Amino acid sequence: MEKRHLFGIHISLDRRLTNILERAQDFDLRTFQFFGGNPRQWRSLPFNLQNTTKFKRSFEKAGVKEFFLHSIYLINLASKNESIYQNSVASLIDFIQKAELLGAAGVITHIGSAREHDDGESARIRVAGAINKILSATKSAQLILENTAWGEGELGSSIEGLAGIYKLIKSKSRVGFCLDTAHLYESGYNIKTKGGLDKFLQSFDRIIGLDKLSVLHLNDSKTKLNSKHDRHEVIGEGELGVEAFKNIINHPKLTSLPMILETPDLKKEGEIGSLEIIRKITEN
Repeated sequence: MEKRHLFGIHISLDRRLTNILERAQDFDLRTFQFFGGNPRQWRSLPFNLQNTTKFKRSFEKAGVKEFFLHSIYLINLASKNESIYQNSVASLIDFIQKAELLGAAGVITHIGSAREHDDGESARIRVAGAINKILSATKSAQLILENTAWGEGELGSSIEGLAGIYKLIKSKSRVGFCLDTAHLYESGYNIKTKGGLDKFLQSFDRIIGLDKLSVLHLNDSKTKLNSKHDRHEVIGEGELGVEAFKNIINHPKLTSLPMILETPDLKKEGEIGSLEIIRKITEN
């Protein structure tokens, strides 16, 4: 039963890229993500050519269907600070080029904050302009926009906010979306119940389109519905609970998507523990 699901985790980037695939094979992952560089700094080093070649050869044998890079934490495509704005654009261009080099499906990124803007529309225009620059400077890999948990000043916490950016992007075929289950719940979407999940998916399909969904982040939430606080929790130990994840991973409109865990290491191997829980759910 589990083999029809594409389950994976976030894997730490090692100096040797092939170590990532070794870890993926150790845990029988069908998908995964990793940072394309140090997540807390702008400076990014190129991948070693020899390691890149070994990675691509090993990937063909690893049993992984597809994988993703994740952007650094500093990205803010809406910033009026020209240095932050240009560094954000350059970082995402660099990561997409790395994704293309390795054969990744795309780069998952948060969008940034609109706090410097007087209105949401000017922020969305600035973000879309940045995305258009990024896509014109790269070739094929997707830029995947992730929803956020926060409300005021934060871009991407609502379907409408994401749609407002998407409509201004020129190369729409190169843009996808990542939905984080914890962020959805924390931003006010009650996906804890089957009815609430169905209602959300219907809205997303109507406003953006479920065909634009590229990947899910499976995370339980440490905080309550509409808390506006981004706090991940181990699957089944948060506010969403096991029953919600049964509905999510088995929903006919979601079951074929890559599903990546980003649960905290509150216990040893936090993500691996959550992976075991998710796999057990599919067996029942």
